[in-house]
Amino acid sequence: MRIGKICDWRELTLREQVGQMLILNSAGSGGMPVGGDELKAFLVQYPIGGIFVGGEVIVDGHNELGWVQDRVEQIQTNLSIPLLVSADLENGAGDVIPGLTPLPYPMALGAAEDTQLAYDYGKACAVEGALACVNWALAPMQRQKKSP
Repeated sequence: MRIGKICDWRELTLREQVGQMLILNSAGSGGMPVGGDELKAFLVQYPIGGIFVGGEVIVDGHNELGWVQDRVEQIQTNLSIPLLVSADLENGAGDVIPGLTPLPYPMALGAAEDTQLAYDYGKACAVEGALACVNWALAPMQRQKKSP
């Protein structure tokens, strides 16, 4: 395992390059161990590029904010390349992490036709997502209408 951060993708081994394309469930289901030496050995063998954080994939109930933060740190500590941490934030971070703010469905936001509300909604998702170490928000997007 490499110590320190990689600056150039050409420095990566083929295994590390392929691993950068893998996003695994943060909860440990699907084969990734939950912690300790087993997790370290797993990440040496499979140097993943990222993890997914989400309520529907965490079946053991340990998806509170502190658990998610600790889990990301535990995984990142065993990798030399910064993780992509993804989550479905279209209904706010509270939809996937208890204790954070759940928001209404984006359809309600669209129906309000309020750009400031849309900005505040997005900002709330970003701020609370960042608390949960999320740096890749998965959410529906709508393209701006072109002016005639």
